[in-house]
Amino acid sequence: MVKMHLKRIAVPKTWPLMRKAAVFTLRPHPGSARISEGIPLGLALRDMLQFAKSVRECKSILASRKVLVNGKRRRDHRHLLGLFDVLSFPDIDKAYRLSFSGKGRLMLVEVKKNEADIIISRIRGKTMLTGGKMQLNLLNGYNLIVDKAAYRVGDSLILKGSKVSAHVAMEKGTRIFLKGGGHTGMKGTIEEIVGDKLVVKGETGTFETRKEFALPIGKDKELVTV
Repeated sequence: MVKMHLKRIAVPKTWPLMRKAAVFTLRPHPGSARISEGIPLGLALRDMLQFAKSVRECKSILASRKVLVNGKRRRDHRHLLGLFDVLSFPDIDKAYRLSFSGKGRLMLVEVKKNEADIIISRIRGKTMLTGGKMQLNLLNGYNLIVDKAAYRVGDSLILKGSKVSAHVAMEKGTRIFLKGGGHTGMKGTIEEIVGDKLVVKGETGTFETRKEFALPIGKDKELVTV
């Protein structure tokens, strides 16, 4: 039987919770993201945005059907809000994207109104289909069927609804955001690609990191707020 509770002492280090404030906290329902790269919707409302003081109040807010995740109404307080998902509140014209701070903790970054319906995700796999079409498997659990084969694993797609509005390649000169490793939460520019490693120029100097930690966010400028 699946346990529906989670001890605070055992929560991922990425969750911005005080571990000794209580014994238990919400366990999220399984989602497309890893538990360390996501947080239950109820905790996002209560502990991160402080829109509520208790889980009961979170449930009441969600019952109003005025809370959207990636443009879809969500009512489950245990729904797993994944990394780079957009949490929006149309009634108050507020939207936030789940990201990492420079200390490797999950945080909600406020985004502009015109970004509330924009999703960014990285391509983690490709599958060839009959008829010459290709299915792209994205990091956030989305699957897209496309005609052209110009997309590569590691590239990012910027989606508006279910359509691709921009494609950011993993290549020299691309701006990236790091979601893992010793430089989690930092941004930089790719100077060189060596196998599965990247040489990145950041604000504090040049360093190496793994490709799997990088999310391309733009070429000459950053196309989304993370």
